[in-house]
Amino acid sequence: MKYTPFLCGLLCAATAHAQTEYAIFKDSSTVQPPVRALSLRVDNFNYFRNNEYFGHVEWGYTLFGYQLQPTLQYRLTDKLTLQGGAFLQREFGREGYVVAAPYYNVTYKQKGYTVRVGNLHGAANHSYIEPIVTPEATLTDRVEQGLQITADKRYLWADVYIDWERAIRWYDNYPEQFTSGISARLKPMPHKKLRVEVPVQLMVAHRGGQIDTCSIPIESLLNTAVGLSFNYTTNSRLVPWLRTEHYYVYYKNLTYDRNVQPYISGDGYFASFTAHTKYNVDIDLRYWAGAMFIGPRGFPLYSSASQVHDTLNEDLRTLLFMNVIYNKQFGRNLYLNVRAEPYYNFGEAKLEVAYAVYMRVRFDVLLLKRTRWMQ
Repeated sequence: MKYTPFLCGLLCAATAHAQTEYAIFKDSSTVQPPVRALSLRVDNFNYFRNNEYFGHVEWGYTLFGYQLQPTLQYRLTDKLTLQGGAFLQREFGREGYVVAAPYYNVTYKQKGYTVRVGNLHGAANHSYIEPIVTPEATLTDRVEQGLQITADKRYLWADVYIDWERAIRWYDNYPEQFTSGISARLKPMPHKKLRVEVPVQLMVAHRGGQIDTCSIPIESLLNTAVGLSFNYTTNSRLVPWLRTEHYYVYYKNLTYDRNVQPYISGDGYFASFTAHTKYNVDIDLRYWAGAMFIGPRGFPLYSSASQVHDTLNEDLRTLLFMNVIYNKQFGRNLYLNVRAEPYYNFGEAKLEVAYAVYMRVRFDVLLLKRTRWMQ
């Protein structure tokens, strides 16, 4: 990690946030229907992402397709909402749908707290940093099911959840699998020109069970992170705000059979500097220095464990990402995000690149207003 002091100085030179909150990746409604009204919500996410990777840890691939989620929403009260429909995902070049699943949840909201049972607001909605949850989860693993409790208060934002990915019954020939975690932000200085936040993140990825017949070993992998975030609102029209975040990230294998993964424990330093311009273009620099780190749900480039071959593991990983992102919302319903993501691997002395285009269309239509028979 010999590059850490230099890059830390570079990223701290301006007060600034690493995980920029782009609305295109968040699940939200365009309008809130009245109580006891039935509405239709249509959410269409289109994506093209190409990773030109040729290194030891990860090889390149292309993700190209769309997701379509039509649902009906009914507000029983001002606090309780039912939502049901379908989630469809098509990848171009493959026959049929790679995902065709029912979608349903019950949501209860009160005083800044939300309890959601069924399909969760997952992937980027958890606001994890990239070493813990890959940003590609929106494209490859968006459907999450289980229980989610969130808080959105003046001094606290938090997301506690369990995503039950695979259940088992007696003699099933595959393991149980779930992911559980908490992502939180303490906000001691809200609504200030210089906003300081303390992000705390924890995630456990579990695979196992006692009643199945498969021979795959039980495994529980832990990732945690704690950091500091600074968001500075400037007086400049050209660059309205700057952000920086700095995290200590930790990995631990919690299982008794520790021979499945190449490392028992590891850690890393993750930092980011983002400058937002009035032209809707963000300059986003990210630095990673990791030692024997594994993120079971994280972006593979941050891991020391190779996805290519176990002889190509890199105990130390030092990376610098230099992202240029165009992000714009057109009206209330259309979102566009275009990005180039070159990065330099100091260990291999290699420059590689990824680029992506995302477009999201979502809208709500009121179908049936409250009537006397509905009261």
